[in-house]
Amino acid sequence: MTTMELDARRAEIIRQLFATDSMEVLDSVKRSLARALNRHSKKEAVEEEDLTPYTMEEINRWMDEGEVEEAAGLVYTHEEVMAEIRKHIAAV
Repeated sequence: MTTMELDARRAEIIRQLFATDSMEVLDSVKRSLARALNRHSKKEAVEEEDLTPYTMEEINRWMDEGEVEEAAGLVYTHEEVMAEIRKHIAAV
């Protein structure tokens, strides 16, 4: 959205605010604006993801852990997973 579009939107909202004589409407708008600004600031405050590259030591450790799990029979093969899916589909 361009600056001109933002300014036009702001001006429209301000005109509507000046046109109302209801304190209840103004209080409601004020509360709504506060909530919206609070939600927006929380979104901006979200920490950025750490994109630091993994080290070769970390990668090798994960591979070693995977090999240990595979040797212990804790890892399913593609064929085992597909057979289980087919069994569940056939039961439905």
